[in-house]
Amino acid sequence: MKRGLIILAGLGVLLILVVVFMNIFGGKTPDSKSALKVWLPFDEVATYKKISKEFQAKHSSIDLEFRYIDAKDAKDYEATVINAIADGEGPDIWLARFDWIPKHAAKSLPASSGGLTDAVTQLKVLVQSNIVDLNTYNGELYGVPLFADSLAIIYNSDFYRENSQNFSQKNLAFLDQYPKSWAELKRNVGLISSNSGATIKRSGLAMGTVKNTLAPADVLTAFLLQSNSTILSEDGKDVIFNLAAFKKGKPTFPTAEALSFYTSFASPKATNYSWNAAMGDPVEAFVAGKTGALIGYYSTLQAILDQDPTIWQKIIVTPMVQKNPKAERIDFVMGWTHLVNRDSTAPEAAWQYLSYLAQDTAQYDYAESTGRIEVAKRDRGLAERSEANMSRDEIFGAQFDTGQLFIKREWQLVDVVLQDAINQVIVSHRTAQNAIDSAASRFKVFLQDASVGQ
Repeated sequence: MKRGLIILAGLGVLLILVVVFMNIFGGKTPDSKSALKVWLPFDEVATYKKISKEFQAKHSSIDLEFRYIDAKDAKDYEATVINAIADGEGPDIWLARFDWIPKHAAKSLPASSGGLTDAVTQLKVLVQSNIVDLNTYNGELYGVPLFADSLAIIYNSDFYRENSQNFSQKNLAFLDQYPKSWAELKRNVGLISSNSGATIKRSGLAMGTVKNTLAPADVLTAFLLQSNSTILSEDGKDVIFNLAAFKKGKPTFPTAEALSFYTSFASPKATNYSWNAAMGDPVEAFVAGKTGALIGYYSTLQAILDQDPTIWQKIIVTPMVQKNPKAERIDFVMGWTHLVNRDSTAPEAAWQYLSYLAQDTAQYDYAESTGRIEVAKRDRGLAERSEANMSRDEIFGAQFDTGQLFIKREWQLVDVVLQDAINQVIVSHRTAQNAIDSAASRFKVFLQDASVGQ
C-alpha cells in the first residue's frame, strides 16, 4: 500500500511539472483563432496530423497547416524556407538540423522563460538533458525535436568471421573485441583488409573519401570534436582551426590529426587502407559483402535492412570510436528540430504546440510511425548500461547523452571546406596539415562576413 502511494505521488509530481512546462512555454491558449503553418523537410504530413490529433482536440482555436517541402537536398530545403520568410510568406514553425541553430537564431523566436524556472530546465523534465542542450544557443532554448540520431559503427559479423579464419590466435582475440579507440580501429581494419597497390581486394571499412563515404562531413566532424578542434577562438575574432595545441610543452596539431585519421582509410600507403571511389555506394557494398563495416546513423541501418532484411542477424552495432577512450566520451549526435519563425503572427500558439510535441505521447507516437529514435527522457546512456546488454538499435540512442555540436555559423560553407580538405589529401596528395592550413585560409575570408563564427 505504501509503495502504491509513493508511485501515485511520483506521478502527481510529474503531472505538475508537465503542467508547469506547458504554462511556461505557451501560456494560455489564444482566445482568437490562430493558424499555424508548419513546414517539413520529410514527407510526414500524415504522421504529423496523426500525432497532433490530441492537441487539436484540446486547442480548437489553433489550426495546424502542415506542408512538406519537396526539395532536392537539405541546402535546397533551407533556401526555400528562408526565401519564403524573407518574402513574408514563411511558416510559423519549420524544421532545421541541430547544427543550423546558430545560423538561424537571429531569425527565430526562443522560448519564453517566464515563471520560476526557465524553459531549458522545464524541457529537461521531458526530453533528454543533453538533447535539450544541443537545442540551446546562448542560454536560450530555440528548438524542440521529436527525434535524434548518432553515428556508430555497423559491422557485418559474417564478413569478419569468414575472412579471419587463418589468423593467429592473437589477432583473432583482438578482432573479437570491438575497437574503442582510433588506434584500435586502424589495426582492426588493417588486419581484415587486403589490397594490391591501389586495388582493394577486401575492404574492412567504408570510410575515407568524399564521394562514397556516408555523410563525410559529419564523420570528419565527429573526429574533430574528439580532437577539441574549433574553427574560431573563444572570442570569435580569430581562426585557430590550423593552429597547434600544446601538451606538456610540446606542440600537437589536433585538426590535422583528425583529418589524417579519416583519410588514412583511403590512402594506399596506409596499413589500414580499405576504401576508394571505385568501391561504389557504401550501403550497396555493405549489403553485397564487399565491405565489412561502415560508420553511419540509425537511419543508415534502416536503409541497409530495406535493401536486404535477411542481413539483420549478421549485423553488429558498436559505439563510435574515441580518440582517447579513457577521456570523457564525445559523440556526434544530429537531428531535426522545430524552430519558431521570429515573424510568426502567433508565437504563443507556436510554442504551445511545441510544448505538446515534447510530451511522451507525441514522442512515442512519432517514433512508432516513423521508426526514428525519440528523444523522450529515459535512462539509456552508455554510462548506465553495458554495451553488451544493449540491442543494436539502443546503441544509437545511448550516445545521445554524450553528443556535442561543432559550431559552424554557415554549415554549407564549412561542410564544403571540410570535404575539400579530404579531397586535397586523397586526390591531390597534399599533407593533412597543408589541407588544414588551406581550410583555415578560406575560413579567414568567410570570417569577414561572420559566416563561420560561433
